[in-house]
Amino acid sequence: MDKNKSGFTLIELIVVIAVLLLSTGFSIATFNTFNEEKKLEQEAKRLVSTLQTARTKAASGETDPAQQACDILGGYQVSVSINPSQYILERNCIQGSVGSFLTIQQSTFPENIIVISPVIILFKAPSSVAMTTPDIPIKIRHATINKCVDITVSPQGSIIQGDKYAC
Repeated sequence: MDKNKSGFTLIELIVVIAVLLLSTGFSIATFNTFNEEKKLEQEAKRLVSTLQTARTKAASGETDPAQQACDILGGYQVSVSINPSQYILERNCIQGSVGSFLTIQQSTFPENIIVISPVIILFKAPSSVAMTTPDIPIKIRHATINKCVDITVSPQGSIIQGDKYAC
């Protein structure tokens, strides 16, 4: 027999393939978690953007000419609800002594992203003051990866998105 044969044994090939499969599986799982974290961050940014739109429209007293006219603009509010997990941007229109809300934008959170703390935030026109209460927290959670993001609205109307964390 020739002892100078080079090559790999079947056992060596099986070990190498097993290591490659394990590392690929781990990489895929990590990538999926990363994608879900990014979805949570993106949804938090969308909600913050809606809150900023409400604040800006209220501060400027802006009304959409395509919508029903208001005698008095009471402000803009964002309603964040649990079931279904959604948020709605509405204009508070006062006609005579009766107030009504006209929906401007409605957004639903994707599957697995839920609201932990429902809230209604009213930005009054034209002062841009949210409310006379302490900071208003909004917590959204991704159920699959068990991560949360907090958004805080101060009485002065500043909107702060926190970092994601395990909840």
